[in-house]
Formats: sequence, C-alpha cells, structure tokens
Amino acid sequence: HAPPDYSDAMMVFEGRRALGSMPMLRVYAESNDTDSIESELRSLLPNYVNFDVSLCRDNCTSVDLPNETVDIVKYYSYGWKKFDPVEIRLFLWSD
Repeated sequence: HAPPDYSDAMMVFEGRRALGSMPMLRVYAESNDTDSIESELRSLLPNYVNFDVSLCRDNCTSVDLPNETVDIVKYYSYGWKKFDPVEIRLFLWSD
C-alpha cells in the first residue's frame, strides 16, 4: 500500500520522472512496444504504484482501468528515426 501521505501530485511527479528517465522511450513508442515501456516502468516506479500504458497516434490503444481514481501523465514523443508523433499515456493509481 502507498504511504498515507502519498498524494496524487506525488504519483504524477513519479510518473513524469520515470518517463523522462527512459532513454529508449522514443524507440519503444515508435515501434508500439508497450511491453518494454511497462517493463522499464516497473523498475522505475515505487512498487505500490499500479499503472497501465496507452500509445496514441490517430487512436489510442485500449487499457483496462480500475473503478477508482486514476491519474494520467501524457508524454509526447516525436519519433526516433523519422517524424512519428506519439502521445504516451501513463495511467497511475495506488492500492
């Protein structure tokens, strides 16, 4: 469980920090590799933070979200080897 003083703002900060520290994020996003993104995030986010990732170009990939408060971090990548804009949505919640 999350510490009692753990706020939504702290969770969003952790999500932004984690995405920003992933050097391969653009490569994963360009190749629609949500599994690699999620694998790296598991090692970067506190273990009491649950998450799911969606990649959006024209449409977003679907995610299964819990029936509770969910925070969203939107991160934008503009491609690795070519111009290929992708919105990376990180959905965060805690137990």
